[in-house]
Amino acid sequence: MLTIIPDPGTVLICDYDTGFIPPEMVKKRRIIVVSPKSMNNRGLCMVVPVSTTPPDNALPVHVRFEPGQYRFFARDVPCWAKCNMLAAVAYRRLDRIRIENQFIAPRIDKNDFDRIREALSHVIGHY
Repeated sequence: MLTIIPDPGTVLICDYDTGFIPPEMVKKRRIIVVSPKSMNNRGLCMVVPVSTTPPDNALPVHVRFEPGQYRFFARDVPCWAKCNMLAAVAYRRLDRIRIENQFIAPRIDKNDFDRIREALSHVIGHY
């Protein structure tokens, strides 16, 4: 279980194994925290899942990461932030990523987080 209050852009593991039904996310996978830190202090935060399965039809709600772009995403295939699958999840579903026998909570860079924010604007609409 997560013991830190994550910043936006933090990449963690989320256990979607319980309480979700396909076609929702239903397994452990990396996620990107998108809610502001000030909103993440009640044991709940908003996240976007990351998948190596490409979308059937790439849309503005999908953000592609190139193979090896980050050491905590796939090194040999592209990954996709699927912003149309935005979810509020409890900390008890979250944990840090294990890389080379270390548990870390890395962050994507500002430009990539801005791409996530733009994709989310397509999910919720422009008001």
